Amino acid sequence: MAAKNKYWLILIGSALVFIYVCVTEIADRFGEVQDLYAQLGQRESDLLTPEKLSEKKHALQLRAKELTLALFRGDQTYGQSPTGVVEFLGACAKKSNLHFESFTPSGVNTQEGISELGFKIASIAKFDQVGHLVNEMESGSFSIRLKKLELVSKPPGLSTPRLELEGSAFILNN
Repeated sequence: MAAKNKYWLILIGSALVFIYVCVTEIADRFGEVQDLYAQLGQRESDLLTPEKLSEKKHALQLRAKELTLALFRGDQTYGQSPTGVVEFLGACAKKSNLHFESFTPSGVNTQEGISELGFKIASIAKFDQVGHLVNEMESGSFSIRLKKLELVSKPPGLSTPRLELEGSAFILNN
């Protein structure tokens, strides 16, 4: 075989190896790069512009206000006011066959459209009456958080335990 033919065979063989490597390695990588580029384009289109972001924030605020109203509406027997809280707690006591010896409201703390009214209650009650009272408070039309519940068993001169209850009621401001 002539030297010229050997060089042609080596050149053709090298070209075939080059084409094979290009087809198997580079083309696959190029496809992956195209997929990544398409994903990048999709992510760029999904990004929120400041206008879209402000619209979305406004819609979420309206939805939060609707849900808060639905949460605090309850059965609408008592108004969303400090007076309504006092009436509600009195009705809970009446349903529990309990009489408050003292009811002391604390100050009203208002934040972000919701007011927190603290209160202290003192009474003489049996254990089952206390349980019934707490159940009535928790299942009523106000959101109530009890901070302290103290039941002192039989103070001197009394046949039933003394109840001291401290908590907060949350009122929706319109």
